[in-house]
Amino acid sequence: MRLKRARKFLATFAVAVAAFANLAQAQEPGVADAVVYIMAGYDKDGTFVKVSEASGFLVNADGWIVTSRHLTEVAVPTDRARSFRAAVGSRTAPTSEVFDVPGPMLSSDVAMLRFSPALNKKWPSLKILLGSPNLSQAVEAYGFPLGQDVAIRPGAVTSLLGPNGTIQVNAGLAPGMSGGPVVINGTHCVIGVVAGGSGYPNYDFFTPVQSARPLLDQASATFAASASSQSSETKSFERSFQVDETKDDHGGSANSRDYQRPFDAEDGAEIVDARFEATSEAHSTDRSVVISGDRKSVTLKFRLESGPFYDQYRGWIHGQVVLVQRRKGDQSGSQSGCL
Repeated sequence: MRLKRARKFLATFAVAVAAFANLAQAQEPGVADAVVYIMAGYDKDGTFVKVSEASGFLVNADGWIVTSRHLTEVAVPTDRARSFRAAVGSRTAPTSEVFDVPGPMLSSDVAMLRFSPALNKKWPSLKILLGSPNLSQAVEAYGFPLGQDVAIRPGAVTSLLGPNGTIQVNAGLAPGMSGGPVVINGTHCVIGVVAGGSGYPNYDFFTPVQSARPLLDQASATFAASASSQSSETKSFERSFQVDETKDDHGGSANSRDYQRPFDAEDGAEIVDARFEATSEAHSTDRSVVISGDRKSVTLKFRLESGPFYDQYRGWIHGQVVLVQRRKGDQSGSQSGCL
């Protein structure tokens, strides 16, 4: 009799354990639970007026959101202040105001927003994988196509040399998904931020998430890494290069000239981000900082104009190119920590 009761108890216990495991698995947040629908606009007479929309994703439990920078710069009426509203997991979820977070200026199309700490919530979030993706690597892009709820677009990396340091993917992205996460297939680990979609396969791009490292460090984002790679050596570092150029030739009319100045990463390092900090400039236009596809160099491009002989104004530019770099051996994005 006792043996019979023991067997019955063990069977009941096993069923309870299995049910608990299934419940825990069902309650574990998925990637889509941390994807954010974001509206940019302004307040008018107590009502929020939407001007544009995009996607984003939470990078820690305190409500910090990575999204596309162009959303945070959307134009609003000059007599109104730009503001943002966001919903997590679905565009039909309750919305809350989110706030632009001041931080380092990046050349990539990435920005940071944050829910108010006053909401006193713990948010679902994704891990950040800083290792470089591989060609043909299977990925999934998440976001909110215009007028639709959160969508998952599977695909693969088709080129590592997209425009402006982006990576090409054949996920069939759509307008509205900008700012959404690109994760390694079957994981919660983000390797990129959706940069834009053409609506046609093979012509979609994402920004490597490592380009946003200064913002992610500021937000204390959760990084996916093995125990051996979580040392302080994985931090990025900066190197500055002085730029001084003057155009002082004068003819019968004003004339301009295009300039290019290349700068290389240190040996064994790759460029995470780059920027130009001007100290003085005049008659300087068309300035851009372009990171090479292999992230080993940066080119500063600009145009200077000088006046005719009877006016003789000069064009000049003075400042610093700042390269944010990371040692290639510092693979804080080791996939061993990506689940």
